[in-house]
Amino acid sequence: MAFGRIVRVYSTAPSGAQDANDPTLFTRKATTNSAWGLLDYETSKRGGGGLDYKNFDIQSFIDLNTYCSASITSVTDGSSQPRWTFNGAIADKHSFQDWERLICIGANCTVPFVDVNGKLKVRALKKETPVSGSVPFFSDKSGTASERSIIWQNGQSTLRKFRKSIFELPNRIVVNYTEQDSLGNYIRTSGIMDDEVSQRRLGEVLGDNSIRVISKTTDLVGLTTRDEAARAATLLLRAGEFAAGGQS
Repeated sequence: MAFGRIVRVYSTAPSGAQDANDPTLFTRKATTNSAWGLLDYETSKRGGGGLDYKNFDIQSFIDLNTYCSASITSVTDGSSQPRWTFNGAIADKHSFQDWERLICIGANCTVPFVDVNGKLKVRALKKETPVSGSVPFFSDKSGTASERSIIWQNGQSTLRKFRKSIFELPNRIVVNYTEQDSLGNYIRTSGIMDDEVSQRRLGEVLGDNSIRVISKTTDLVGLTTRDEAARAATLLLRAGEFAAGGQS
């Protein structure tokens, strides 16, 4: 997969007996939207996953397209730009799973997962505003077993909460990405995002009041602006990969 590649860009999801391969549902064109770059990688029979489009929840990719293309204000120069873009190439340096993971980190979305309908689906990792009554109430404290939504075993709740140790959480994120220089040439560069408060706290915990750095390096695939790199690094620092846990 490479920048400028002609890919499927869906405007409508299949309905009823329609198949995702119905040509009336999509156009074929070059795009910088991460959603269609990811879908192309999943379906590419030469350099990707080789899966058929009918195995995917197309609407979830349309939703991700909307999320990625939404205009936001740049944190570097105040200009308006799309939230996430894909301008890059997929080579054979990593495995399929590694490339999939890196593309999804760059789009701030989940890796494709199987939904209740048996289709592969993606979700943007973003704040949701629930509609009243749409979010179920989860409880293991009810006195009536039929009212509990969390399973009990041997008279105890199976709900468990885990938190990584301060010694395991990265407090510095280094991101490698490609950006244009003043001459318009693409160059490989790196950016650093530090949590200095956490670094000092770790030194206090260890008793020497030093600044202790726990660093993690991530390659950002397809992101080619300093603004995208800064936002991706911040998300990795505060929330962790795929919002699995960070400094926040």
